[in-house]
Amino acid sequence: MAEGVFRGVWVTEAGGEREARLRFLAERGLRLLMADVDAAGREALHFFDPREGKTLHLLSPEGGGLVEAASRFFPSATRWMELLYGPEGSRRDLLVERQGTRAEAKTHGGGGVERAANGEVLYSEGGLLLEVSGGRVLRVTECLRQAPCLSLRGVRVGKEAEKVRGSLGSDLPLLLSFLLALEDARGYAVPASARAVRAALLELLRMRSHCSWLSRAAELCGRFRLSRRLRRWGEGVAELEDSLSGGGGGTAALVPGGARHVERGPVAREIWNYMEVIAREWEELSRSLSAFSPPRWAEGRLAVLPREEGRRRGKELECRAARGEGWEAWVGPLARALGAARDARAEDQAFPRPPGWSPRAAAGRKGTLRRMVEVMAGEVADSLAILEALLREPPEGPREAPLGRRGSGRGFGRCEGPGGETCCHLALDRGRIEHAAFSLPVELNRSAAFCLEGAWLDEAEELLPLLLMV
Repeated sequence: MAEGVFRGVWVTEAGGEREARLRFLAERGLRLLMADVDAAGREALHFFDPREGKTLHLLSPEGGGLVEAASRFFPSATRWMELLYGPEGSRRDLLVERQGTRAEAKTHGGGGVERAANGEVLYSEGGLLLEVSGGRVLRVTECLRQAPCLSLRGVRVGKEAEKVRGSLGSDLPLLLSFLLALEDARGYAVPASARAVRAALLELLRMRSHCSWLSRAAELCGRFRLSRRLRRWGEGVAELEDSLSGGGGGTAALVPGGARHVERGPVAREIWNYMEVIAREWEELSRSLSAFSPPRWAEGRLAVLPREEGRRRGKELECRAARGEGWEAWVGPLARALGAARDARAEDQAFPRPPGWSPRAAAGRKGTLRRMVEVMAGEVADSLAILEALLREPPEGPREAPLGRRGSGRGFGRCEGPGGETCCHLALDRGRIEHAAFSLPVELNRSAAFCLEGAWLDEAEELLPLLLMV
């Protein structure tokens, strides 16, 4: 694995024509990764430049308007306008009135049902509120956005590392994106062996998460025996993850500047010995998954989601999830199932790619749920190949090193988690966190749930976790 560090370019607006600058970036083919706004109202845009293989960050020195201007050239900026400031005609007042502070607790939590005095049912799941009447979903509304940055501001990254870890919880991609941003801000190059451990942990998490999703999809299709087999296979992957991390889950193995020390020899042999077993079992499971036949009602409900090939043909978009809702910002397996081959691993020059690997993007006339199954199953096979490549030639050298102090105090980190690309923008001031913002796949992708308007509630309850990967 390459040990080089590919830092981004940071540009602060200093007069000039904003629209001309954004038009130039769009014509150059840059992809908008994330937008955020700090406590003073200063906005920032974060891009990936495929020509240079680096990120570019555009900062507004004061005031807003940058994200709104970007929406005229980058369609995905529309979605960020909604996340940062709320969509026009938002019904979040309904959310506040009827669910109060409880709704905020459900923004990133599990589902719940509330019944209003007039008999109307409010169902919350994955940061969404579903208004239900007569057993049908009348309207889908996004909940108030919660972000881990609120509890991180003012934290000293060195002395209060455990407070940071507690704020970010057990979300491995979230913590890793934060660490990458911190290492970028402090000007530190992570050792190659530590990058390999991090990559292996992410791939194990992807395998386990995708397997859980496929198990749920199998239940939806009435394939209960296959669902149980998939769950058992995922439990075996979880045991490998514990072996690599030394117990305590993947996040326990991550530290600023590298990864915690784990005995290389025994762990590598244990994983290598078990790799053949789980690879052989996955081949059998893949054959069963290839015969998947999702229910017609499910495919019919998801058929309105826009596909990349339809967009290229100028096809009219048929639902609120596609029209003007920033669907171009969707990430992860959902986006790839709809034909967009976007994957942060393909844009990371230090990522250990097996020969011939490339992001999977579904195509053809198959239904959306069927395409999602194919993408998920294929990515599990890809993760197995990536792990095999890491174990066959593991990089040598230290796993940790002290943080450097050569950085500018501002950094950006990104990684491809199971649900999609997770990003972090971090600004430090004398060792304390001045600003931290995150891009979460579940937030970007949840506007796809607008396609459930008009569905029966029991159908929505089945499809919503599959759309959001929660």
